Amino acid sequence: MWRVVLQSFSMLGKRWRELLQEFNTVVTGQAREEPRWEQCISSLTNTLGISLSSLYVRHHFKGNSKERALEMVGYIHREFMKILDRVEWMDDQTRQRAREKAMAIRPYIGYPNELLNNTEIESFYQGLKFMKDDYFSNVQTLRKWSTDLAFGFLRKLNKKGDWRKHGKSAGKTY
Repeated sequence: MWRVVLQSFSMLGKRWRELLQEFNTVVTGQAREEPRWEQCISSLTNTLGISLSSLYVRHHFKGNSKERALEMVGYIHREFMKILDRVEWMDDQTRQRAREKAMAIRPYIGYPNELLNNTEIESFYQGLKFMKDDYFSNVQTLRKWSTDLAFGFLRKLNKKGDWRKHGKSAGKTY
């Protein structure tokens, strides 16, 4: 319950935010409050990251840049496989294992194609409804939806390349 209350302070008036800042200064040493615009961007990124990623991709990735990058990676991969066949310091068993590992590499370049698919994006946010003039309720709705989404992933296998994990959490997958 304390976490809900603590996270709600930023949505209240200035005096409440000042109290929160005093608390944060004592607990974390954080001397100043983040500017409101940074708080808003952080909130949007943490809750609507897929939508923001989709907008970013549509705006910044033009033409065939992704295809060209994938093509270059393909060239590099093929050359690496040729090099593996020629190296003299590997025995056959090690070479075979290296080839298997190299063949298992999957390039994740630029963005997942699903970010350009409106149907996929709408399906991801299915059930999320906002109220026109009630910011506090909208934030609570987003929190519940995010929590339900996270719990929905529990006890399920983590699929490589799952596009629903938005851009800011991108990382390597083996």
